[in-house]
Parts: sequence; C-alpha cells; structure tokens
Amino acid sequence: MNRFLLVQCILSILIACSASKKSISIPPEKETVQVKTVAIAHPATILIEKDTIPVVFKIDTVFKLSRGACFGNCPVYNFTILNDGTVIWEGVKNTAKLGMHIAKLDQQKINELQLQARLILNKGFKSFYPEKKHEIIPDFPTAVYNFFDQTQSKKIVVNNSAPKQISELREKIETWLGNTEWIKIEP
Repeated sequence: MNRFLLVQCILSILIACSASKKSISIPPEKETVQVKTVAIAHPATILIEKDTIPVVFKIDTVFKLSRGACFGNCPVYNFTILNDGTVIWEGVKNTAKLGMHIAKLDQQKINELQLQARLILNKGFKSFYPEKKHEIIPDFPTAVYNFFDQTQSKKIVVNNSAPKQISELREKIETWLGNTEWIKIEP
C-alpha cells in the first residue's frame, strides 16, 4: 500500500509539473558580507557567492497518444511520455496492460523522440487525417497525437491514412513500450 501511495504522489507531482508551461530559474545571488578577524583592525567587506542554486529541472510532456475504440476489438489506451523518460500508460480495453501503469525509457530514446517531435512540429502537418471528410472510415479507431516542444505543441487527429512519418514514429514508440518493464499502479 505504501508503494501505491508513493507512486500516486509521484504521478501527481509529474502531471502537475507537466501542465506548467513556465520554467523557474533563480540566478545565483551575491551578497555583501562583513568579515571580522583578529588580525585586521578594521572590518573587511568582500563579496562572496552564496551556494549556487541550480536551475530547476523542468518536467514536461514530450508526447501523448490516445487511441479510441472501433466496432471490433481495437485496443483502447492512452499514454504520456515525459522528458525525464517517465511513461504513464492507461489501458482501457483490449490491451495486455489494463489500468494504470508506469515505466521509464532511457534518455537516448527520449532525445530521439524530442528530435522527431520537433521535426513533426516544424513540418506543417494538418490537424486531421484523412484531409477529406468523405474518406473517414467510421469503424476505424481514432488516434489523437500530441507533440510538445518547449515553445509549441501540435495535436493531430488520425482516423486513417496517417502521414508515414507519424505512423513510423508510433510504431517505433510502441516497440519501445513493448520492451519496457512496467509497474502496475493499483486503482
């Protein structure tokens, strides 16, 4: 039970930090300190640097994917990948992992994902695929992709006919997630 509470607290903090779009940075402060010693008759004033406070590490969302239902047995799930490698998975139905799970991806994969997200954000993809409404297939699941960078975000909804770059990225991420150790977060 303690493990559950710890994971729940961590998730709450990560999600709260992820929602914030402002970064906090505190520059090191210098302060005048008066130093008195026995050997010096008059007090000496010197500048010393306080302990340097490091820039706060900002936890941000890099990528989110939500896959919806279809008329058949399509997997329905949502997952979020944060820039520290944390993956939060919610399996809704027809998946091997039902319920909430958490995992960690290595930083190399996160760097690759951030690079791909930047490329997609700057490529000018449409917000909905297929582009023509008459090409929508009602039986197909809808996938909602959310790409985030420090300065911008892009939501792409796909019913079918996703651009090749987006489909390949989804397949790569799903392969990563399939080869990852998961911890189930009990409801």
